[in-house]
Amino acid sequence: MKMSVFQIQKILGTAFIVAGIGKFSKIIENPFKTLGIGHAANINSILEPYSNWVMTNDDFIIALVGLTMISTGLVQLLNLKFVILVSLIQLLMLACFVVFLHRAIPMIFMIDGIFVLGILTLIRQKLTEVKGLNI
Repeated sequence: MKMSVFQIQKILGTAFIVAGIGKFSKIIENPFKTLGIGHAANINSILEPYSNWVMTNDDFIIALVGLTMISTGLVQLLNLKFVILVSLIQLLMLACFVVFLHRAIPMIFMIDGIFVLGILTLIRQKLTEVKGLNI
């Protein structure tokens, strides 16, 4: 059964809202611990300077990620006109997660890969629906 565009939006929007709220409460994960694990794995790698910056600004990074996840999820859930734009922002954010955490948490490829596939499917269906393109 093929899912409709709005069903995919609702699922992704809800998932991003829940994940964003999880950044502010330690119910789903401890984001400070996750950043620490990622930082430790990036020592002596090309990512170390960036990892040091992230750890120095961990409160800001976690707040930014949490708010971005919640706001982009709301746009998708409410079917606002910026769905494609916020989906691209989500893809960029997920790419940053993978780059930062791939050494420490190899499962990030599977976890975020599922979201990436959902977002790409959503973008494809949105472009087909809105522009009448046959992609």
